[in-house]
Amino acid sequence: MGGASIMGRAVEDLSTFNELFTACRLNDIQRFDDLIARLRAIKYIDNSPSIIDILNYQTAGSLDTLLHIASERGHLKIIQRLLNEGATPALSNQRGKYPYNLCKNKETKDVFRLFRHDHPDKYDYTLGQIAPSISIDELERQRTVERERRRQTKKRRTDKQRSDQERQLREQEEEQQRIAFLALSDAEKRTLAVHVNFETNKRDELHLGRCWQCAKKISDEPFTYFDYKFCSTACLKVHRTKSKTTTTNV
Repeated sequence: MGGASIMGRAVEDLSTFNELFTACRLNDIQRFDDLIARLRAIKYIDNSPSIIDILNYQTAGSLDTLLHIASERGHLKIIQRLLNEGATPALSNQRGKYPYNLCKNKETKDVFRLFRHDHPDKYDYTLGQIAPSISIDELERQRTVERERRRQTKKRRTDKQRSDQERQLREQEEEQQRIAFLALSDAEKRTLAVHVNFETNKRDELHLGRCWQCAKKISDEPFTYFDYKFCSTACLKVHRTKSKTTTTNV
């Protein structure tokens, strides 16, 4: 624990504080409850500390209280018990931090805000730098909104992943078809253009509407010469030049 002591007080007090410190650090709720019950049962001698004195004792050096320890570790039920038993959130430690300042998440902070709502006059919440109080109904409403926001975010992420996968599959299929079409001779491309699927009685759509030079699909009105179709004048010129060269060589 590092230097916690209660100078001039009964040995039982020191022992109990040390055990409470450990219970708060380890989130041992059963042990905490047993220790509080034991403190209530003890009949103190004159000048011995009360339960509140022990709960609010600040350890040597760090000046942390039990509430600092539980808050920093996010032990929600221990925090609730400490507040109920009289551990004030209005004591700062050696670093000038109050227990609320050490909360690492919203859930832990909400314990303080709920307690402030239910017990508005019990502590100096402003001094303890605790956010405005909140009712359990309002907190549940906020949690419902947050859950829905997260659900929608997850859905959008899932939908996007599915859409991306489908797009990638379409692109892969398109590239395979483009490469297959590109490998065909002009004569084979003409054959495809008039090919009829006898099972469906429909023309073969796999290779229709593609540029005869680069094999990309033609989305607009094609550029043509003879019965050749192209996506751009550049492809048309390349094909025409290639055709002339082939004819000349023959």
